[in-house]
Amino acid sequence: MGEVRNTTPYHCQGDYEYWQERKRTYVPTPKTVLALRPVYTSSVKNEDIPWLWQVDKRETSIDITDWEMNTVPQQYCGAGMRRGDYWGGDFLDWCSAYGLTSWYAGHSHKTVTTVETNSVLRKITRANLKRLKTEFYEQKFLDIDCTKYTLIQAIKQIDWSVYDTIRLGSGSYSVIYDHIKHTIKDDCKIIVYKPSLDFIEKLKQDDRRFIENLKSVDYFAKD
Repeated sequence: MGEVRNTTPYHCQGDYEYWQERKRTYVPTPKTVLALRPVYTSSVKNEDIPWLWQVDKRETSIDITDWEMNTVPQQYCGAGMRRGDYWGGDFLDWCSAYGLTSWYAGHSHKTVTTVETNSVLRKITRANLKRLKTEFYEQKFLDIDCTKYTLIQAIKQIDWSVYDTIRLGSGSYSVIYDHIKHTIKDDCKIIVYKPSLDFIEKLKQDDRRFIENLKSVDYFAKD
């Protein structure tokens, strides 16, 4: 028989020891997977809106359960505000469905201030709003880092009293409201997607009525 070649991936003892040590100490870095996806409204693809960057929750290896993330599905992002009447001057969008709800709100407000509390979401939200184009209103941003565990500290960094409309696109909307209700304007409109019955009752006790607006989006307001 001929000479059998050494098929080991290591060229020498030092090479072998290096890779054994690397394997022993290697810690994989979790990855946040982003994807460009089409926008849907009422389960119908919006051909006139460009595909937007989104976090692919199915593929992302990093644990995002603690993020203060938007919980609204893309097909229910307040598209009615795009065709709605003029609502007011200043809109605050807490968790903006990757920027889409801020853009919709820009059709019925003079200024929109977008709050994304995660650096990855901030980056793709800004990129999406550039794709959507915001020349017809003034787009602003507040860069505030927080998770659901540091939410209260983040809330305190915002002057809620200056806004005419506030959208709470977070699953923590009830907690946020409890800490801002004494600060916001009496005539401020509050938008929450599919609020719980307990939340509706809570705002009723604060003299804020849940108004189902068939021409735009549902919201809470004082009579």
